[in-house]
Formats: sequence, C-alpha cells, structure tokens
Amino acid sequence: MEVKYYDKEEISSGTSLQGYVAAEFVDLYDVFGRPNRTDSSPHEKVNCEWTFRIHTEEDEYIDATVYNWKTGTIPYNKYEWHIGGRSYRAAELIQEILDRRLKPANVFKTETYRSSNW
Repeated sequence: MEVKYYDKEEISSGTSLQGYVAAEFVDLYDVFGRPNRTDSSPHEKVNCEWTFRIHTEEDEYIDATVYNWKTGTIPYNKYEWHIGGRSYRAAELIQEILDRRLKPANVFKTETYRSSNW
C-alpha cells in the first residue's frame, strides 16, 4: 500500500493505539507541520497531537493520529510517539509518510520549527 496523499484535518473520535514511531518532535514538525492540537497542562493525557486522513493508492481513506501519551509535557527529544487509528494500517502509513518525508496536501506554506513557537 502506498500513500497517494494525505490531509491534516480533524477526525472523529474512535481511534485507538495501533503502533509507535520513534522520533524527535522537530522531525515530526518538519514533515507534518504544526500539530493540530497542543495543551501545556501537565494533567492532560495528550499534550501534542497531529490528525490525518490518508488517501491510499488503493483508493482507501485511513484516519490516523500521532500523539504523546501521559508525558506531562510535549516531548522534544527522541520519544516513542503513539500512532492511533482504526486499523494497523494507520501505523504502516504514518511510517511510510515519515520515511518518504511526504508533506500534507493541504499545507501550502512550509513552516519552520523554532523553539520559541512553543
């Protein structure tokens, strides 16, 4: 299965853990752009999350999320980010996107990571 394109967009609830990806925040930011949601409260279960709808070469649409889980802050160093979805394919596709460094179709301007953004 190959990614045809993907969009950063809010997806409905109902996803669950499908896998992990080891990465630094800056690597995810470089590929995905700004997270869809951030929360600086140390009491939140998720402080940083990207959400996607991925369109595959097989004409399927797969919802996926990449997020931290109960770390209390946004992890900036190497971290095992959680991949959520409705099937294991979400994890496979997120890994493909990162390996190929594919940018979202609906992000028209390249964003540059600066620690002062957070």
